[in-house]
Amino acid sequence: MIREFNPEDKDNIIEILSKGFILDQSDIDSFFQDQNRKLMVYDEGGIWGFGYLKNTNKESKEYCILIYVHPHWRKKGIGTAIYNNLTSSLKKLNPNLLTTYFRLGKEDFQGFYRKLGYKRWWGCHEAYYTGSYQPNMDLNFVNYEDKYFNSYTKLIQEGFYELRKENDIKPYKCDFNEKYREYLLNYKSDIYLLLNKDHIMATVVVQNGYLDNIVVAPEYQGQGLGKKVTQFAINKALEKVPAESIHLTVLTWNKKALKLYMDLGFEVLHTVDFYRQFCDKQL
Repeated sequence: MIREFNPEDKDNIIEILSKGFILDQSDIDSFFQDQNRKLMVYDEGGIWGFGYLKNTNKESKEYCILIYVHPHWRKKGIGTAIYNNLTSSLKKLNPNLLTTYFRLGKEDFQGFYRKLGYKRWWGCHEAYYTGSYQPNMDLNFVNYEDKYFNSYTKLIQEGFYELRKENDIKPYKCDFNEKYREYLLNYKSDIYLLLNKDHIMATVVVQNGYLDNIVVAPEYQGQGLGKKVTQFAINKALEKVPAESIHLTVLTWNKKALKLYMDLGFEVLHTVDFYRQFCDKQL
C-alpha cells in the first residue's frame, strides 16, 4: 500500500536513495527534516519504494519530484500510482515546472520519466580525487571578505553565464541577495580569492572536501590558472579531510573542465541527469 512516511522508515529510505540518487548530508536534511516536502512510501511487508515532492522555487512554482520502486515491484503500476498520488496535490497550485534527477546506470529511470512527459535537461559528473598532494603552487590566496562582495558576485555571474545559458538554467545570470551575502560571510574561511592588488583573478571554494566555484576571470584565462587553482584547492582539501572525500561536480556539457580535472587525477564515479516537464497542461 501507499502511505505517508513515518520516522521509523528513515533507514530504509536512505538505503534506497544510495542506489540511484545523490546522497549526502544536504539530501538527508532535505528528505527528513524539511517540513515543506511530501514523502510517500510503498509498504508491502517492508519499504520497497518512495515518492518525494518539494517546492524548490516558490516564485517560479518549480517542484522537484523523485520516484523509486524496487526492481522486484516494477512494471506493476506502483511507480505511476505513487507519482499520481503526489501530483494530485499540485493541481490547485498550478505549478509551472516539475524536475527530477537520478544517477545513470543499469536502472532505466529515463524510460519511466519519459513516459510521464519529462525530457532531459542537463547532466553532471560527480568526480572524486584519491591521489596525493599536488605540486605546491606559488600563489597567494586570501580568504573572502565582505568588501569583495560586489566583485566576487560579478565574477561568479560572468563565470557561469555561458554554462547556465547553454543548459537553459535560469536565471542565466545568478541572482545574489543579502541572504547570500550573509552566507558568504559565514563561510568566508572556505572561500579563497587570488588577487592582483584588489582585483579578483580567480576564486575557489573548499568546503569539507568539496571543491566548488572554480572560476578564473576572463582576462586571466588561457594562462593555466584554472589548473593551478584546482591544484591549490586539492592541497587545501587534503589538509582537512581524507583523500577519498575530495570531490567536485562538473556539467557534462563542460568537456574542457572535465578534461582538466581528469588530467589532475579525478575519476568520474557517477553521472547524474536532470529531467524536467513544463506544466503547460493540466496535471
